[in-house]
Amino acid sequence: MVLKNGEQYVEGIRKMRPNIYKWGELIKDVTTDPATRLHIQSVKRSYDLSHDPEKASIYTAKSHLTGETVHRWNTLMQSAEDVMGNSNMKREQYHQSGTCQGATCAGWTAMNVLWDYHLADGQRPRHPLSRTGEEILAIHGRQCDYHGRSHY
Repeated sequence: MVLKNGEQYVEGIRKMRPNIYKWGELIKDVTTDPATRLHIQSVKRSYDLSHDPEKASIYTAKSHLTGETVHRWNTLMQSAEDVMGNSNMKREQYHQSGTCQGATCAGWTAMNVLWDYHLADGQRPRHPLSRTGEEILAIHGRQCDYHGRSHY
């Protein structure tokens, strides 16, 4: 499998049906709108750094579900080493962009929590990461207060 690069990520986002609103207005293209453009560019940079020989070990990992090398944010943490890899990648992203990336930060953490969820019969639901990485962009997370309200 070939890892997506930044431009492939942006093109994948552009192909999606818009469903993001700010102040009640639909954002038709998150890749160009001033409210979301910088975030998309920041995540794009992480995709590109996955291909940088000096940074690839920070931005990629081996999937325990497929055995393939994938973007680190599309893996499940299975060990202390994976948790350190998570921390090191986020630290590197802060150095690159000066901000948290919801798509590779809160979304990844939520995905790892959901993996631990079991159905009543003891079986795990089919996890989205068991699909090929070519289908996956990133899983976005959002923080809110205890009432479920987001303030941004």
